[in-house]
Amino acid sequence: MIYKYGDEGDKVLCPKCGRHMLRERIRCAFCGERLTEFFNVQCKTCGAQVPVRNAYDASKSDEAFLYCDKDSTALIWCIYDREYIAVSGGGFPWNLTQEARDEIERHLIECPCGGRFLFKNTLKCPVCGGVFSRSISHASEDVIIMDRHIDGNETRIWKD
Repeated sequence: MIYKYGDEGDKVLCPKCGRHMLRERIRCAFCGERLTEFFNVQCKTCGAQVPVRNAYDASKSDEAFLYCDKDSTALIWCIYDREYIAVSGGGFPWNLTQEARDEIERHLIECPCGGRFLFKNTLKCPVCGGVFSRSISHASEDVIIMDRHIDGNETRIWKD
């Protein structure tokens, strides 16, 4: 499927209803149509066309996420994970106190690149490291997976 871009360049037309929708949203806010193919987002820093593998509103799921401070890796885990609840008390990370967030950061594994998953981190361009989004400290609940991710359901993400 080829998606048509609107006049503004940063929006795509919904293939079902034709209304403008943000490419990062994956789902049309008007009719609910879901984009099914990967799409590219242009980095405002280096101009590279970076493929987005998945994107969704985490507030509408049972998943939480953080980004690495050195690359574009996303760490995703279920908010019902026993170890997460033991460390944080449970709930969505963007609703937690700063103390609870600090505790979560101390208990998470390092990224394979050697970076750390922190609440202040933003999604970075995998080509140049430019910023793609605000940190979840600013109440962003949209997770965007570009390059790679670590799924807490498949990998142990909590330190002993």
